[in-house]
This record gives sequence, structure tokens and C-alpha cells, in this order.
Amino acid sequence: MSCLILANLLEYAWPSAVNIPFPLFETEAHAPEARGLTTGLESCGIAAGDTAAVLGELASGRSLEELSRRIATGALLNKRSRTGRQHVLAAIRRRYLNPPAPLPGPTVLAAVLSAIRTSVAQNQLLLPYVLSSDLAAYEVVVGLVAPQRVPGDRITTTGVVEELDRVFARHGKQPWRAGLRLRWAQGVLSVLRDVGAVGRGKQREEYLAYSVRSEAFGFHLRALFDSGLRGAMLVRSPFWRMLLLNEEDVRHSVRGVVERRWWRNIIVGGVEELLPASPSIEEWVTHDLG
Repeated sequence: MSCLILANLLEYAWPSAVNIPFPLFETEAHAPEARGLTTGLESCGIAAGDTAAVLGELASGRSLEELSRRIATGALLNKRSRTGRQHVLAAIRRRYLNPPAPLPGPTVLAAVLSAIRTSVAQNQLLLPYVLSSDLAAYEVVVGLVAPQRVPGDRITTTGVVEELDRVFARHGKQPWRAGLRLRWAQGVLSVLRDVGAVGRGKQREEYLAYSVRSEAFGFHLRALFDSGLRGAMLVRSPFWRMLLLNEEDVRHSVRGVVERRWWRNIIVGGVEELLPASPSIEEWVTHDLG
């Protein structure tokens, strides 16, 4: 089974006691209906290194058909089993080839992944792509993790399964079998570890102090700017919940990219505006990250 592709996701429901919908990208007034709840996260996490390798090959001009053959034969992603390579390819097709606005497409994504050297920053960069392609993961992470993330508090596999069951109930769907739900919940925790929100070892079910690396934040801030958001909307957009950020976190991250001179604050007509220093996201990748 393949994960749900939310190709036109512009707004979705924030799971809460009253389940009030909110605009994800603040550009539409209504949300598309859910088309189903499907598996996938239990078999492939973020896989940033493999994703960067495949997207880099695509950006160099190789066709998806050629890459599929190379992956199938083990010429690419050869450190994985045949089944593992199939899962990675399915995840890349689902998450990155046709992402919903405002997420940039695979060519830009490949360039920034090649310019970022730390795995945590790469994983954080990819997190909104993963969540935008998987309705269940989106609702669990944005509804359970983002509002409750406090360093030292616990997030358990059982708690994730229970939240997943609530997602199924909200959508009037029958839950998956118990073993699959457990593996899927373990996949969610693995993703949270990869982005630095949950610990490892003795802290494997414990929230850590968390911040988004400037490279990942700057990439998504520019994507929101290019989608038409300006001023306070750049800071207040619910998009940031997919990066586990509240408004205070976003303002702190904005200061970080301003200090690095990737963005600048200016006063226009008595109103403070946040503007990118580079003329395009490609220029930012080439001259500031490259």
C-alpha cells in the first residue's frame, strides 16, 4: 500500500478537543476531504542520505525509469536490501516528486540537500515533506507532538498508537491490525529522533530540548515567502507546526537567519518587514550554503 499524497494540501484540521480547522498555508478557506489513511512510515523513515542520492541523480538528468532500474539491481542504494530499496523509492515518489505548495520541487531540494552537511539539518528540512505526504503522520505529529513537546516529558509508542486510533476514529475508518500500528508508531518515534526532538538510548521515549537548524528554517522560510506570505504571516503560519515550532520558536529562528545575513529586517511605511537577502532560493543555496 502507498501513503496518501496530499497533492493539493493547503489547509487541514488541527486535532483538538473541538477539532477546529485551520489554514495550513493561509491561502485557502477550506480543506480537501481525506481520501484515506494508508501505511508507509513503518517501512521507510526520513532516509535523508538515500533521498539526497536519488534526488541528486534526478537533478543531474537521469530519468526516473533509469533510476528505478538501478535501484532494483542494487547499483544505487546498495547498502539496503532489495525490499528496503523498494521502500525508499516508493517513499521518494510519494514525498518529493510532486510536493504540495509551498514546498519546493525536487531540483531545488536536491541542491540544498547537497549543500547541507549535517544529518539533523537534512532531516529537519525533509520533515514537512514527510508529513505532507502522510495524513496519519501529519495528524499525529501536528496534533499530539507539536503542542505537547516539553523537554523531559515522555512520548511512548503506546501513546502514539492511541493517537493513531483517534485519527482513525475521527475519519470513521477501521484501524490497521495491531502489529502494523505498533511498527508505524515506532516509525513516528524514529522520525522524531532523526530531527532531534526525541532522544536515543535511555532517552528514546523522552522529548529533548529542540531547535531547528538555520539551514532548514531558512529554506522553508524562503518557500513561504515565495508562496506569497509577508510580514506577520511568515511568523504565524501554521506551516511551522510541521517543524514542531510555536510562534516564539519561529521568532527565535528568524533572529538566527537575520544574524547570518540570509534575511534582513527593514521598516517600510512604519511597518517592520522581513525580506530575503538573496534574489532567489537558488541563489541562496549557491552563494550562502554552497
